Amino acid sequence: MGWVVYYVILLAAFLASYILPHTGSSLSPDTLKAVAALVTLLSALGQSLIKVNFKLYLLTQRVWVWWNSGTSSLWRFGIRLDGNFESDVLKKIKQILVDDSPRWAPTIVSENAVDLRIKIDRTIHLRITFEPRSHSEDGLDHLTIKSDELEVSYGTAKSKIDRCISPLLNALVKALRPEDYSAVFDIFFQSHNPFFAFYVAHLRPEQVSQFNLIFYPSDSAKDGRNKVQVTQNRIEITASTIDRFSQLAKGMLLLSADSLETVET
Repeated sequence: MGWVVYYVILLAAFLASYILPHTGSSLSPDTLKAVAALVTLLSALGQSLIKVNFKLYLLTQRVWVWWNSGTSSLWRFGIRLDGNFESDVLKKIKQILVDDSPRWAPTIVSENAVDLRIKIDRTIHLRITFEPRSHSEDGLDHLTIKSDELEVSYGTAKSKIDRCISPLLNALVKALRPEDYSAVFDIFFQSHNPFFAFYVAHLRPEQVSQFNLIFYPSDSAKDGRNKVQVTQNRIEITASTIDRFSQLAKGMLLLSADSLETVET
């Protein structure tokens, strides 16, 4: 819609340059024509440069993110940890979140032997479930930590990831020492994915599958453990480490040049 308004204004300027001579206005129609033509040429040049210069494109997108810093998206994140844990592992997690991390203002919502619900950082509601090895198919204990949907603006996204989400997941991994784990991050846009055109323009055709864009960090195997899947209204990130989780989240959501350099395009 923004471009429609832009071109309507240019059209109005051209029309005014022909109408003004008949109205007795002191404003020169030649000046209006020159300004409109110059703006048109500069905008066309800018769009052409953006298409061929990746860094310039990222700069314009970061300006857009800054300009729309109050616009929000809906997030859900989680992590699954597999290994051999103590039977009272939820008590240990409670200690990690409540006793060792007061800066996150944790509040216990409910708890039992296999399920813990907790609120941290005043906005993040977590559900933590424990599946003991006696009930699992692979003989390992499984911990699943999922957040409820939370609304985060572009302006606070980086801080939310760096100050809370990544440190939280890192603290759990370091304390519990799982044999394996994977993290996921879902981003839902309330209207449409504003970065969809970027992904379409900068990915190879073979990375597009069934109208979903699927791509991988350049230094990882294409085994699905680290990937980003993009649709017109969603970004889903799967990561095998917290560092990769944070890197991909910031790269995809905030178009961080350093983060995007590690993504195969």
